[in-house]
Amino acid sequence: NLAKLALHKEAAPQSRAIAHMKIDQLKNWLTAQLKVIADEDWRAHDAYLLTQIKKLQNDPDEFKLEILSTPPPGAPIGMEGDFCGN
Repeated sequence: NLAKLALHKEAAPQSRAIAHMKIDQLKNWLTAQLKVIADEDWRAHDAYLLTQIKKLQNDPDEFKLEILSTPPPGAPIGMEGDFCGN
């Protein structure tokens, strides 16, 4: 969603600026994490995110956001009750 906001042509310029700043901060954090993370799964995850951020920053017009599946309707598994207040 942060990338969507950063790329949204109709979003307020200040909102887009903040989104870009936060993406840059995330890139710096991920770069530092890759130097200290021992778990290979997390290293792969962080490396992938870093690659995506670099693609976004290097060529925003060509950056493609992944389309995620919509979650099924209803409360999450294990959640019971009426969340609408009825």
